[in-house]
Order: sequence, then C-alpha cells, then structure tokens
Amino acid sequence: MTLLERALIEEESERSAGSEAEKTIYEYLIDMCEVVPNVTVAMALLDCAATIQSPREELSNRLARNTLEFLRKEWVDKEGKPIKGAVLTSAVRKLLGHYLNLRPVNYRLCAIQWILAKKLADLVPHDERRKSKVYEQESDDPDLGDKETKQIFACFTSLVKVLLRCLVYICTFRGTFGTIYKVLFVAMNDALANDVLQPSGTILRKPSAQECLRTWNIAAGCVSLFGLMLRVRELRSTSLLVAAIKEGRRFLALMCNKKTVLYQLDSYSSSSFMHLLEDKARLATVTENVVEIIKSVQIGNRNFQNICVHAKVMSQY
Repeated sequence: MTLLERALIEEESERSAGSEAEKTIYEYLIDMCEVVPNVTVAMALLDCAATIQSPREELSNRLARNTLEFLRKEWVDKEGKPIKGAVLTSAVRKLLGHYLNLRPVNYRLCAIQWILAKKLADLVPHDERRKSKVYEQESDDPDLGDKETKQIFACFTSLVKVLLRCLVYICTFRGTFGTIYKVLFVAMNDALANDVLQPSGTILRKPSAQECLRTWNIAAGCVSLFGLMLRVRELRSTSLLVAAIKEGRRFLALMCNKKTVLYQLDSYSSSSFMHLLEDKARLATVTENVVEIIKSVQIGNRNFQNICVHAKVMSQY
C-alpha cells in the first residue's frame, strides 16, 4: 500500500508539473502575438497554441482577442504590398477557424452572428437585408462590443471594397468570400451539435427553454443571412453553393430531427429545438418565439431551394 501511495503521489506531481509547463508556454505564445511580423508567423503561432489544451478559459479568451487583431490587420508581403489571392484566402480561413475554436461554445454562435451582421452586412443589398432581423440583433458576447464593431477589419472589409468598387478581381473575391462563408456555416453547425453530444460522447443535460430560444434565435437569424447571401450573384461560386447546400441540410437535420442518433452511444436524444416542442405547457409560453425562429429558417431554406432550382436550369444550357 505504501508503494502504491507513493506511485500515485509521484504521478500526480508529474501531471501538475506538466500542466504548469503548458500554462507557461501558452502565456508565452499569447505575449508573442504583439510582435508577430507577418501572417505566416501568426498562423504558425496559432497552430502551435492549438496543440496545447488551455488550462483556463481566461487564457483562451486572451488568445482569441489577439486572433481577432490578426483578422483586423492588413497583412503585407515581403515587398510591402497587401496580400491577396490564394495567400489571403488561406490566411483568412486559418485565422477565422482558430478564432472560432478559441471562443467558448456558448459564445461561438454570438461571434458568428457578429461577423455576419456587423462585418459582412454591406455585401447584401439593403432591400434584401431588411428580410433578416439578424442585423438588428445585438450580440451579448462580452468580448464583442461597440469598440470592436467600429473597428475596420481588413480581412473582411477588403471584400466589401472589391464588390462596391469593381469586378476586376471577382474570381479572387469569390474564393475568399466562399472560404469565410464555409468556415462560419460549418462552425455554427458544429456549435449546435454540441447541444446534443459532448466530445467525450456523453449526452448533455437538457437546456432550459430560455437557453434553447437564445441558441436557435441566433442560429435561425444566421441561416436567414446565409441564404440571403446566395441571392447576390457576385458572391456565388461553385464551392460556396456546395457548402451552402451541404451545411443547410445539416442545419435542418440538427434542428428538426426529433431523435438524433448518437453514433458513439446506443442511445437517442432530441435536438434542443425539438425539446421546446415536447411539452405542451412549455410550448404555450414560447409559441411566439418559436414562430419567429421558424420564419427566419424558412427565409434561408427558401433561398437554398431556389438556388438549387436555378443551378439545375442553368446546367441545361
């Protein structure tokens, strides 16, 4: 028993020492963000940090704020010219993916909503934009306030400038925008999937009605906007349309399946949206909110269906 006790104590000491070392390295990487010389180093730094499990949410949030600063910068090449084309597309994809992964799951949807409504809003004509209330919604993410909203994010605003100014670089523009579109849509669905299944394979607790309404109100508004963006011809590309249809179907499956199969377990679980409808007494108190959510989803779904019909018709010519 004495030997066993000593072995357990030694193992615990080694584990604690390892955690402290990881924390030190993580803090060092955060400090290095202030002196990153170019976007290649920025991506390498974030890739390195991704291999370390942050010991505290506070550290992840600090690194997320630095990643947001990376998205705000207008990165240049060795000659001092702004990067563009495939280099810009790859950088935006990695930086945006890292940023969303660093945000806590309960705020990830808010971050996606904020990017769509506050940074990409000008890509959709005003008449179309009025169809989605997502622009009117204020994000309740404490890390995304008025200061961040007023800041210019070069990685996003460069897209708006190209669309509004001319169509000379439209192919490059479509590629970068399609990448942002896909990263945001996939991240949103992944966040919704976390309502049902944790990475460990255990079923999450049933959320409260208010939590469900908050989650699906944000998600429905985002889906509405994802659909509205397909109506802008200058934004469309083959890869974007494929991502829209694939992730649109996945969203509807996450939302509407009364019983979602948990493949890692021999069990089933209702989606958090269907959870709202399971109890008649609860549904009676949230009917108006549920109807608004469904209306927003219908706007997005209608656009997904219309673009499918349009693609089939055009393929015949």
